[in-house]
Amino acid sequence: MLLILEVDMQNPNDDVDALFEAIDLDCSGSIDVHEFCNKFEPNFAAAIQRSGATEIPQLNIDCIFKATFETLLSDARAQRAAHP
Repeated sequence: MLLILEVDMQNPNDDVDALFEAIDLDCSGSIDVHEFCNKFEPNFAAAIQRSGATEIPQLNIDCIFKATFETLLSDARAQRAAHP
């Protein structure tokens, strides 16, 4: 999905690992729906607001998902850099 959305991945393997670690809040080795929503929903809402869309038909869902994943990835990289 990240490749399809053309998310800027500096190092794909490290970036996917960093995203997974950031979303897997309980470090169980899997991401449950609660963990996903906990990380994804606030960023998704912020991306929609930044898009300026005021109605559902105006939303470009690919752009919203791309912006959301880019924000999550940026945060994950920063978190990983702070705790190597």
